[in-house]
Amino acid sequence: MNKNLLKSLFATTILTLTALTAQAQCYIIGNDGNWQTNVAGAELQATATEGVYEGDVEFADNGSWFCVATKLTAEPNDWDGLSAYRLGPDTPDKPLVYNTPNKLYPSGKNGGCSFKIADTGTHHVTVNLNDMTITMKGEYPEHIYILGSDGNWATDKASATLDRVPDTDTYKANVDFTADSYFAFFTTISDKADDWDLLNSNRWAHNGEIEPNALVYATSDNEPTSFIKRSGTYEVTFNYADKSFMLYDPTYVPSTEKYVYFVGNANNWQTNTCFAKLEESSDENEYAGEVELSEYFTITTKLTSNPNDWTTFNANRWGPAEDGETVGANTVNNLYSSSTAFQIDKEGKYNVKVDLNDNIFYINELISTGISSAKTVNLATPLPYYDLTGRCLGTAKPAKGMYVRGGKKIVVE
Repeated sequence: MNKNLLKSLFATTILTLTALTAQAQCYIIGNDGNWQTNVAGAELQATATEGVYEGDVEFADNGSWFCVATKLTAEPNDWDGLSAYRLGPDTPDKPLVYNTPNKLYPSGKNGGCSFKIADTGTHHVTVNLNDMTITMKGEYPEHIYILGSDGNWATDKASATLDRVPDTDTYKANVDFTADSYFAFFTTISDKADDWDLLNSNRWAHNGEIEPNALVYATSDNEPTSFIKRSGTYEVTFNYADKSFMLYDPTYVPSTEKYVYFVGNANNWQTNTCFAKLEESSDENEYAGEVELSEYFTITTKLTSNPNDWTTFNANRWGPAEDGETVGANTVNNLYSSSTAFQIDKEGKYNVKVDLNDNIFYINELISTGISSAKTVNLATPLPYYDLTGRCLGTAKPAKGMYVRGGKKIVVE
């Protein structure tokens, strides 16, 4: 073959391979909190190994969830178009384990799931499209510490220490809890007995009552403290990636009785009491009976141990789409899992039904007008203020802004 022709073919091959390499791309979507299909939060660079990409990726405070894509779309919200190029875990919001290959799956097989990372900030990420894995460098705490389970709150002494299960993001230990235990998780311990500045910046808890054997998600806001009413020894697990935890006791038997509770002006909006409750009927998740309704009220499936535990209360609360929605006799009202309240248009005793299968609140006929339970409420008692998330702020007048008081939205000038 002619040497010039060979040189030409060789040059053409080199150009073709160069073009293919230039077209190879690997994107991270969601790490900047901006979920658009035509703009990546980060782009990984090709390495010397074909099909392997890596780079430092910054994860914003609102960028804990992300997916991988090998191509972007022309339009910003073309998720159907992205699906052919999207890669992620096999289950939704799957925690990504640091320093080990995590399996990647095509969008068609996982329904477009995303990974969740434990820590925001900058991480070195490697994507290997040959074996379909993603590896992220990160550091795990040596231990997860509990304070308060035995009544101890000295910051230089842990009440219990959870050790990391090898090659996972989960920490585990058997922990004794005393009666009426308040507790919290910490990712560090101090050498000082009262070093709360350090510990509170590394503090995690669900700010409310804990049900044994239930998976609970912790937060780090407002110095949260969890509470377990039932003392005993529990196998405690803490997942560092998604900050979920469980207190497990195989001997625990939950109550078989189920109720919905009515809370509102008639019981001064205390989260540990109610002005009416309905027991579950023979049909699962359906509750029916007579209830006296007045002013503003909401519905919950769980009361709390403390009178102002709005975090636990709101997690089990049902109300209308818009706060203060007016309802009355012979109405069918949708229920939403939101921090809102109904307003009854005419005080009295009603025949009602709560259907939590279809999330509907039926208010049937008005049986009688005027209700004694509402009349006994001391309306002269100062009503507490709540922010728009349902958090109780006490009875003192707060700073300027919009609040909820007595079931109504008000503006404080």
